[in-house]
Amino acid sequence: MKKKTKESVVITMTGGQGSGKTRFLFQVMNAFAQNYRCGHASMEEHPESSLYEDKALQYLNATALNNVDNPEVKSLQDLEKLIEENEVIFIDSFQKLQELIPRYEVDKDLRKKYDGKLFVIVFQQTSNGSMRGGTKSQFDGDIILMTEKFEDYRENYIYPDKNRYNSIPTPELKFNIYSGTMLRTEGAGNTEIEGVTVDLEKLNFDVE
Repeated sequence: MKKKTKESVVITMTGGQGSGKTRFLFQVMNAFAQNYRCGHASMEEHPESSLYEDKALQYLNATALNNVDNPEVKSLQDLEKLIEENEVIFIDSFQKLQELIPRYEVDKDLRKKYDGKLFVIVFQQTSNGSMRGGTKSQFDGDIILMTEKFEDYRENYIYPDKNRYNSIPTPELKFNIYSGTMLRTEGAGNTEIEGVTVDLEKLNFDVE
């Protein structure tokens, strides 16, 4: 993944309730916070709530806890301050952001407005499987991640619907959220690739 000197990189992630979005978001946040200043606009859960604090303690190590800024975002000014002071910004969720700031857009107000940032944005999923907030927001992402939900949450996985930064065919990229391993596609099913565990702490966001 390359850090742009002009404009920013956007990752969007969508899934239904219980699909593992929050677990994966915190996993990625923990990884980037080993080397970068991270801002978390937690608008689904209050950042001072016990629910949020429990998740932070579960998924973030000591280094990440020191590098993640998670203020309450109550206005456009709060969001802009969070973005300016951090390198990687996590927004959960875009629907809540639009309730606070109507007509806010991913491309215009985030990607093109700021230089050298990485935005990771969570979208809630509608009953027909599309992103709430409109399909335009979905296609504004450089990397579009989707979650696949099963009755057993341990089988839930995430996969890229679009990835401008990877030459591997997207159908071959499936990441089991619970185990932290890549999956091998075999016919109609999936099996874990033995011994292949993804080290999220090696994520890089280098200057292009």
